[in-house]
Amino acid sequence: MTTCPCCGSSFKGTLEEGCASCGAHAVGPALPQPPQKLPAYEQAFLVATMSALLASAFLASFVVALAERGVFPLSLDDFVTTLENAAWRLKYTVLPLSVIGLWASWSVTKRMRRAPARFTGHGIAHACLALTGAIMVTNAVGIGISIPERLRVAQIAHEAANNALLYASHRAILDYQACYGTYPATLDDLRKLPDADGSIAAALDHLASSEYRPTAPPTAQLTNSNSSGRSLRGSTAKLRYAKRRVNADDGVGAGVSFNNYELKWPGEDKIFGTADDRVMRDGVFVESSQYPNPRPTATASASPRTPR
Repeated sequence: MTTCPCCGSSFKGTLEEGCASCGAHAVGPALPQPPQKLPAYEQAFLVATMSALLASAFLASFVVALAERGVFPLSLDDFVTTLENAAWRLKYTVLPLSVIGLWASWSVTKRMRRAPARFTGHGIAHACLALTGAIMVTNAVGIGISIPERLRVAQIAHEAANNALLYASHRAILDYQACYGTYPATLDDLRKLPDADGSIAAALDHLASSEYRPTAPPTAQLTNSNSSGRSLRGSTAKLRYAKRRVNADDGVGAGVSFNNYELKWPGEDKIFGTADDRVMRDGVFVESSQYPNPRPTATASASPRTPR
């Protein structure tokens, strides 16, 4: 079968006899084949180009990461950290491109091995194939090594953000004490403070499931006692009555003055008694089991009794 170079149709015979479709005829006999064909180099050039681009991108990222650290000379730890940072920047670019480049280079070198006489640059092609594989492995290892540390840093940042809410509440509690001379009986009392930037409201919204308990020193529970010989039950009843007066008067006036508090936040699971619970006492984070719970007679959550 002969293919006509004019119309592209196939027919039996030669071009000297003419094309049956368009009638084209050959102007002369076909040129003879060259006695020796030179091998092609474009396959090896393609593999080398892909590996060079990937290597240049990875090297540029490494230099940028090295300049950001500014540590010279590099120790082994600094080198590994710089390599991790460089690989992390290229996780969405060089890593997938190196996988594609490795597959393409492998296909090209496989074609070259099938017909070694037709192609040249076999050594260069195989070396660049190995370089592409090394870039892919190095990038993947750098990303894999950095994942645990990045997860730890993300956890620290998450905990710092949660702690910032509690610190914001502590600052608001101090402002409330400066205004009214006592800690608030409940966290909702903090909404009475000026909140121009909305930070207090945002903190209270996030701490909606928290448990807040203010306490007063046992020696200063009563401010209006007229007799030291009264029973403990009567003193406790007056203390609770005084606390209700504090709440009714927006924290101003006679009664008990709260100068200690405990703020418990259950964390992300919203369940008390788990590992992510946070306990703040007077602005300091403590373990939930480090101190005993405050006595219920000095907390705002204590139920009132009618004095006898």
